Order: sequence, then structure tokens, then C-alpha cells
Amino acid sequence: MMRMPARRRRRLPLTPLIDVIFLLLLFFMLSSTFLRFADVEVASAGAARSGVASTGSAALLKLAGDGGLVLNGERVEDAALMDALEGLADDGTTRLVLTAETGSTVQALVDLLGRLETGPMPVILAGGGPAAGAPSTPSPGVQP
Repeated sequence: MMRMPARRRRRLPLTPLIDVIFLLLLFFMLSSTFLRFADVEVASAGAARSGVASTGSAALLKLAGDGGLVLNGERVEDAALMDALEGLADDGTTRLVLTAETGSTVQALVDLLGRLETGPMPVILAGGGPAAGAPSTPSPGVQP
């Protein structure tokens, strides 16, 4: 009986494996984004109760569903908003309560918060209710 020569095991070369891992690492590093998103500081109504601008009067700014702004019940243009807020601050208003009507976009709210960040008074973001004249729909599982 003829004996077969023993097969010698070849070692797996590590250099091509390291090259492939390096290329994958490079690909994922270059394909990911390294953007830093802007932070907008928002004081909630609970923070207002705990002492953030808790004395003095408040102004109400409403972001309408069509993107317009209503300050203390009067429609105000975007360009005149900061001047109106500075006038209210001079009259003793110490904080601004911001609400958004149903139908207003999140992007419009974030843009407005970004502009108000440099304003003359702190902003308190309050939950908005349905738009005026809009039918109220009960939440699922809630008895009217």
C-alpha cells in the first residue's frame, strides 16, 4: 500500500486581511457624517415654575398654522418681531410663552426658536392646542 505524503497546512497570510479591514474602516469613516447639530435651549413650563423668569408678566407668541406669528393677540410680521419683543421687554415683560397651532411645521418652530434665542427675554415652550375653529377629535380610548 502506497502512503500519501502528508499535506502541509498553509498559513493564512494576514497582510491581505489587514488591508481589507483597513479599507472597510476607511470606507465607513468617509461615508459617515461628522456634522454637529445646533442646540436650541428651551425652558419648559416646569422650569418656569422652579424659578426661571418666574416674576413679572409674560407675553404670548403663537406660531399659526400658516406660518404667521401672533403676539398677544395681534398679528405681527417676521421682520417686526424682534422690535416688538424689545418694546415689551422695555414695558416690563420678563418672559415669552411660545405655542404652536396645529398645522404649523416643526421646521418653522425650530427656526423661530433659533431667532428667539438671541431675543431680549427667555422663551418658554408650551404645548399648543387645536387651531381656532378646528374640530376637536378625542384621543383613541378616551371617553368624551
